Amino acid sequence: FAYNDSVNRTTGFTPFYLNYGRHPHTPLSLVTGQQAGQEMVVEFVARMRQAHEDARAAMRLAQKTQAKYANMKRRDVEFQ
Repeated sequence: FAYNDSVNRTTGFTPFYLNYGRHPHTPLSLVTGQQAGQEMVVEFVARMRQAHEDARAAMRLAQKTQAKYANMKRRDVEFQ
């Protein structure tokens, strides 16, 4: 539960949110009565599509950054 409700540094979203389009209910949200309202399917799909696109863009950026640092110590080696 802790992992699924923690924001991932690469994507900027929680895994639970990217899978289900909402944040999980916690004991605190159940006590305070904070629950998601009804949402049209079209709005939900658009919101999820945008979240997935944002996550993909964030992963591409993180991948480029990681490749940059990994390639800093690499050198070209030629074999005869």
